[in-house]
Amino acid sequence: MTEKKGKSLGCMLLGLLLTVGLFWSVPQTVNAEKSQENEEIVFASHRDQVRDKEDAVFISQNMRVWEPLITMSEDGAPSPALAVEWNKNEDATEWTFVLREGVKFHDGTDFNADVVIANFDRWKKGPFSSEFNGINMENTFPGLKEVKKIDENTISLIFEESVPTLDYNMMDYGSPIFQPECFADDGTFAKDAIGTGPYKLVEYKKDEYCLVERFDDYWGEKAKTKYIRCRTIPDANTKISALKSEEIMAVMDIGAIQPNLAKELVKDERFQVTSSVTSKTHHIQINMNKEPFNDVRLRKAMSMIVDRETIVEQLYNGYGKASSNWLTSTCPFYKEEPVEYNPEEAKKLAKEVLGDERVQAVFLMRTKDLDRYPFKAEAEYLQAVFSEIGIDLDIQILEENAVYDLWEKGEYDLGLAMQSFPNSEPYARFQGIFASDGATNIQYNRGYKNEKMDSLLQEVKNEMDMDTRKELYGQMQDILVEDVPVVSLYQEEALAAYNTKIQGYELKPNGFNLAEVEWV
Repeated sequence: MTEKKGKSLGCMLLGLLLTVGLFWSVPQTVNAEKSQENEEIVFASHRDQVRDKEDAVFISQNMRVWEPLITMSEDGAPSPALAVEWNKNEDATEWTFVLREGVKFHDGTDFNADVVIANFDRWKKGPFSSEFNGINMENTFPGLKEVKKIDENTISLIFEESVPTLDYNMMDYGSPIFQPECFADDGTFAKDAIGTGPYKLVEYKKDEYCLVERFDDYWGEKAKTKYIRCRTIPDANTKISALKSEEIMAVMDIGAIQPNLAKELVKDERFQVTSSVTSKTHHIQINMNKEPFNDVRLRKAMSMIVDRETIVEQLYNGYGKASSNWLTSTCPFYKEEPVEYNPEEAKKLAKEVLGDERVQAVFLMRTKDLDRYPFKAEAEYLQAVFSEIGIDLDIQILEENAVYDLWEKGEYDLGLAMQSFPNSEPYARFQGIFASDGATNIQYNRGYKNEKMDSLLQEVKNEMDMDTRKELYGQMQDILVEDVPVVSLYQEEALAAYNTKIQGYELKPNGFNLAEVEWV
């Protein structure tokens, strides 16, 4: 993909970018290119792709070790994976799934209906959290009464009430399947994950690497490369140095490479970038339990004073989409909302609330995000523009657990945050964050209440007609733009870089397929 060019830099933002800086040490280290005989390609990620045995899925879907019953197509629709077809009864209280035949786990055992039922039994012992996406039966399979085996390759799910978009719920992290012998009695992993994917996990070391090997008995198209190693390199500049010295051939995962670093990297003809829209949005989280942020006028002022296009073009080199919407365009229920940049109206609204007073606001950020995104420059930009409406940001950069602790105590005002969607059905996220009694709304002291939103959430929950569901979700998105319980900023565009000695590495809205990557 060709490089995107941003607009000319504004003076203030140029200064902020210069403070971030670029570091280009290029140590001469051992070349990581392997011979065709060895067939190993080395990637790098900012985090371990294999987690601990308490993680819901043990290993990221990126590594293609496990597969779901249903996956996501490039257009965000449900697509067959380990389930090849499915149907529902008239009121969507019973769903029947036909399973793929001839599938083997990496240990040689068969995939069948009994295996799927055992995975459901495991999910019922949750919820299970994850570094990637957790498993919560009540969110994915609300009101599930029974899982029935029809035959060796068919199961039926029976619910207490309608679940009209179950297939959307089940995409990818909504229905991960593992060999049942992996599970401990409590539903965590008793041993390393065994899946049905094109790669099998053979080795890993915490904070260092994981290694997967091609599974030659895979039911589908075989992986093109025998071994894929993914090293854990949290620091952004260290990853760049490793790319330039060919210790690694590509970077992967969330925030794989910052746009400013990618812009410099591709000046070297050895490298290319790949990008794609994602299901992730970035926003400013607001504690509406605290004054003056419980006043919608001030929240609107905060939204209007931010030039989202400047953030996207100057800080992200054009990779992203300025947006006032909490949903992303990858969701089938997305509605395009106007993006309003109006500094004069923002100042007017803020003065109505604050008068001639100024307010000090604790603005939280996670340390781990700084190597993935240009958040420091972004926070400093927000600090500058918010000062124009009487809000003085006290930027605090803390470890992740410390941030969550302050959220739970309500000891914060604002903060940079992100929202990803594990599938194309946004109900669980809407309900958890924007329902008056939503678990996340309460847990993190967001303080949002809107009776109309509560009513729409009840209405959409069991609505069968997809067009009506889209209309209801559209109304919810309108409410969020009007109420501003979060200041949505932009839709993330995933960005990764790779050495042109490899091919088949292409980011898409539904991720990328590691099995397609090979040496040129």
